[in-house]
Amino acid sequence: MLGSLFVNAVNDCQRWKAMANVLALSALLSACGGGGSSSPSATPVSVDPPAGDEEQAELLISLTDAEGDFLTYLVDVTGMTLTHTNGAVVNVLPETTSVDFAQYVDVSEMLTVASVPFGTYESMDLSLDFSSAQITVQDEAGQPIVAAVVDEAGDPVTQLDVTLTFNGNEAFVLRPSMIPHLTLDFDLDASNDVEITDGHAVVTVKPVLLADTQHDDPKPLRLRGLLGRVDVEAEQFVVELRPFRKRLGRFGDVVVNVDAETGYEVDGEMLENDAGLEALAALDPASPVVVAAEWDRGETRFLATQVLAGSSVPWDNADILRGTVVARDGSTVSVRGAIIEVSDGRFVFNDTVNLTIGDATAVNKRAEEADIADISVGSALHAVGTLVDDNSLDATNGIVRIYQSNIAGTVNSEEPLSIDLQFINGRRASLFDFAGTGVDEASDADPGNYEVDTSTLDLSGLFPQDPVRVRGFVSEFGTAPMDFEANTVINAADVRGLLTVTYISPGSETALTTASEEGIVFGLDDVARKHHIRRAGVAIDLLELDSPPPIVPAADRGIYSIAVDRRIALYFNYSEFVDALNAYIEQSLPVQRIDAHGTYESMSNAFSSKRLRVYLRNVISESE
Repeated sequence: MLGSLFVNAVNDCQRWKAMANVLALSALLSACGGGGSSSPSATPVSVDPPAGDEEQAELLISLTDAEGDFLTYLVDVTGMTLTHTNGAVVNVLPETTSVDFAQYVDVSEMLTVASVPFGTYESMDLSLDFSSAQITVQDEAGQPIVAAVVDEAGDPVTQLDVTLTFNGNEAFVLRPSMIPHLTLDFDLDASNDVEITDGHAVVTVKPVLLADTQHDDPKPLRLRGLLGRVDVEAEQFVVELRPFRKRLGRFGDVVVNVDAETGYEVDGEMLENDAGLEALAALDPASPVVVAAEWDRGETRFLATQVLAGSSVPWDNADILRGTVVARDGSTVSVRGAIIEVSDGRFVFNDTVNLTIGDATAVNKRAEEADIADISVGSALHAVGTLVDDNSLDATNGIVRIYQSNIAGTVNSEEPLSIDLQFINGRRASLFDFAGTGVDEASDADPGNYEVDTSTLDLSGLFPQDPVRVRGFVSEFGTAPMDFEANTVINAADVRGLLTVTYISPGSETALTTASEEGIVFGLDDVARKHHIRRAGVAIDLLELDSPPPIVPAADRGIYSIAVDRRIALYFNYSEFVDALNAYIEQSLPVQRIDAHGTYESMSNAFSSKRLRVYLRNVISESE
């Protein structure tokens, strides 16, 4: 989230941004800039140095995921390399790292800071190992199913390598006065086709990573690792990165800045301002630390919003439960979609885990002390305690941190806001037992008429039957109505949707009626089972519309990609994307799939997007 470089660096930044959006695999560099006060310390990388390039840029790499219908998606990222125009290869991943991408819908995780020689690079390669993958999907009833994983030929998947090619004259150039930040977004929905039959699931993998240089909808960043130098006077400290609870490895150091809004929890004590930073300075060297931060584009620095450190971070002496509360009976809380991070580094997935709480349980909400009544049905939580068995965790003397929940559905009435609830944190509302949430049984939350306290939020754009997404906190247990306290309400006009059309194999040569500067017009002949627009969990069947909505560019610059086999070319400029697409179509390459992220306007029947992908079948090479 960096601003443009000034004076003679402006052109460099523009070239960088252009390049960033052409990391095929849709892996884009999240920004460029210079002159900031934060200076990450880079991880040494193995490289045959490009001739004449002795200086190096510090490349920040983080990982995230677009919203999908997966409960777990744990794979090993085994390699990530850049290839210089002279053939030199730079490895930017210190070591194999296991990542559960399904857990990164609402946050990005800082992976590493790599030292990369200045110069021009022509491609990027990513290696994923699925041999020990743990992939779990949910059926229409919301029940978990462990999926078999296959490639497009139907064979079991082990290693998948994806090549990212940079786009012709928009080269990948690293220059001085730049702090590039690469955010890889594993778009699970676009990367996988899921088929569920008679309680069995098969996932067909076609990996696609995305990243957004514009950061129109930035996510919070999480930085995990060991505490380094603390400078109270300069209001900053260093994190020696250890992502995803890794114990060892050299992932680089990052300087984190703080301000008066930063909250601290150090050794279980809630602190503010200088007291928090001074408590950090008093900790033993290399104490564990977890930071929630934002990337300040203008200042090119990380700014912490919340810091957990010392015994508040269960590094190797406690177990962690992550999930959403689906029911509560006194001191017993049922948590669904549960991931347990065991103190020895293992992950345990069990879709339902019983959490035991008590009067001694410390509760943290909005980075402030709270009460166990705040643990209610629909709460997103992280609980720190002791694993009793794979089905239960004891936090009677532990900590429960409550985070904002995301709810989605359709509007019943606007003021007060009532929703026909479809999803809570991605789980279907039918899975939740709201008994005990109200002041009496008659007042328990009703998912068909879920009442939301919107306070002073503007609801003028909401109308009955509109899809709506709300972010905030569920009300305290036993206090409804209201059922939910909203911090953000996103109405239909702004609810981001996913338009997906798949065509019967091997694809359709008549799928694209028009691909022009005005947009893309597609046909619905030869369509397979996916032909929908999904917004806030509500699906619109494209076959039920009078005509397919044209996909129009929301802006000249965006993320426009063309995938052929496992080589993906991405274009920053829409007109260049259209020219390339038409060149492929002239070669009679059939369209397999179209994915567009954006907003749907029902009145005009148009879909506005600046993140669009077209998948083509390479019938030419197959016939050779």
